[in-house]
Amino acid sequence: MNATRKQQNESVPLKPCTSEELLNLNQELHDRIARRAYELFEKCGRQPGHEVDDWLQAETEIRHSCLHEVTERPDSFVIHGDLPGQFTPDEIKLSIEPRRVMVSGERAISSLYMNGETNQTQTRIESQRVFRVHDLPADIDPARSKATLNGERLEIVMPKLSKIGEEAKHKSAAS
Repeated sequence: MNATRKQQNESVPLKPCTSEELLNLNQELHDRIARRAYELFEKCGRQPGHEVDDWLQAETEIRHSCLHEVTERPDSFVIHGDLPGQFTPDEIKLSIEPRRVMVSGERAISSLYMNGETNQTQTRIESQRVFRVHDLPADIDPARSKATLNGERLEIVMPKLSKIGEEAKHKSAAS
């Protein structure tokens, strides 16, 4: 086991990054999917009518699914996410804004495959990537939000802005 990976029962805090950084990562991910979809289109003889299938296949190969659930509590929103594989805290990036949360993870994984030309087993390094955006129905306080990773389980607790806090924010903005 990698020394940087934590035990299953130990929660590790995650540090947020800027939304601009994650939006750039999302654009890179979109571009990679588009290139792969075009490769699939070319591989099938450039026959029109399969664009959606090519895109979905490319997306499946590049972006891995992860289950996320948003729960509303009286004083906060909580996101629980099950990430595929064992991401380390430094492989997870997240941005928490008053009405939006973005989560990105990327890690290198190695897999064995049989080279058809040489009949030898070889190792291939691939990227495992997740990316999710959650729009929230109410304002939260990004400064008081906490994110932790416990094995494959991501938890983000985002306190709602109180009515008093919102009124104070609007009064200070008006002055």
